Amino acid sequence: MATLQEDLTISAVAAETGMSPEVLRTWEQRYGFPVPARRASGHRRYSARHVAQIRQVQRDRGAGMSLEAAIARTQSAADQLETSIFAGLRRRWPEQSVQVLSKRAMDAVSRAIEDECLAQAGRPVLIGSFQREGFYRQSERRWRELARTASWAVVFADFPTTRSPRAAATEVAIPGDDPLLREWAVIAASPTASACVVAVELARDERDGRGRRFEALWSVDPSLVGDAARIAAGFAMGVPGADAIAESLPATADVPTVLRHAGALVNRTIAYLDR
Repeated sequence: MATLQEDLTISAVAAETGMSPEVLRTWEQRYGFPVPARRASGHRRYSARHVAQIRQVQRDRGAGMSLEAAIARTQSAADQLETSIFAGLRRRWPEQSVQVLSKRAMDAVSRAIEDECLAQAGRPVLIGSFQREGFYRQSERRWRELARTASWAVVFADFPTTRSPRAAATEVAIPGDDPLLREWAVIAASPTASACVVAVELARDERDGRGRRFEALWSVDPSLVGDAARIAAGFAMGVPGADAIAESLPATADVPTVLRHAGALVNRTIAYLDR
């Protein structure tokens, strides 16, 4: 598919977005958007991220925003690309409580979310961050079953290459120096039930006998889970469906107070169990 390419011609972008090459050139000249790379011949070349940005402008225009405002909003968002899922959630949700959890506790929370995802069978957006390919391979059979009923499933790790195996989650390769490789995440977002756990692994002194420790946040708040899914989708640009996550999940949700209390209570419970 063209969206997997990182060397798109203006004609290919026009075909992907329904825009004409003439309009794309006009936008570039008048608003400085999008900004393609230029070959020595002067020919424009675009990436999948350009396609996603153009589609975002189209969505904002469809929602009643002026073209100039829609382009400015998209450019501003591009300037604030998150460095990782955890960092993005901490910036957007500074009031969210964070716990230091052991690997055992992370396994428990992750499995609980996965089990609930299977029980709900609500065609969720499903995302996992596994750090190392070997960690994912240990859970691959389970994630194949999860992906079977998901509307979109992707996993991140230090895979040698990005690929889309048949009847499985798309495997997105993350470079060895990327902050995302320090993170453990399970995100399941759907209109009926949402939950996520996102954590960054803490540096460890080999003399510390407690093993691997993670600074983690966990939530069932659909708004927070939706943000986690959208941030993660930003690392999967070029994978079919990634650019549609922004519009497939609600930006906000009316969450009953009791649900927020339930999340806080579970956080406290996990912390006590992990001591």
